[in-house]
Amino acid sequence: MVGPYGIIITVFTLVGLLVAAWGWRNTSRARQTLSWPSVDATVTQSVLDNNRLPAVVYHYSVDDQVCKYQMLVPEGVMASVQAAQKVVDEYPPGRTDTLFYQPEDPNNCTLTPGVKKEDWFVVAAGLGASLLGGFLLLFS
Repeated sequence: MVGPYGIIITVFTLVGLLVAAWGWRNTSRARQTLSWPSVDATVTQSVLDNNRLPAVVYHYSVDDQVCKYQMLVPEGVMASVQAAQKVVDEYPPGRTDTLFYQPEDPNNCTLTPGVKKEDWFVVAAGLGASLLGGFLLLFS
């Protein structure tokens, strides 16, 4: 017999599976960046934007094409203006770093190739939710 409880738990389980699949897709994409070629990129701008977030812009060249990369910091991530200023100070104009770019689209690039620990959290959370939902469905 499927009541409202069973429907809610089934939806919870399916959403967990979808989150796990989405996380797996993202980690697969992140693994691809390990094989991307690299290029030296130079910081051309490093300021606090209107929202008091760090705005760090790199420029680099790939096959005579000038490309631009802006380091993005989502709102709510910076604990304080001092923390944001610390990022700006860490990436002064003229600083050179290695960027890894997608050969088919040099504008698609990253400073840190590969999968990070936090990328696996989405997969684990989705699997955990779906396992919990499955357990609740099985033993309810």
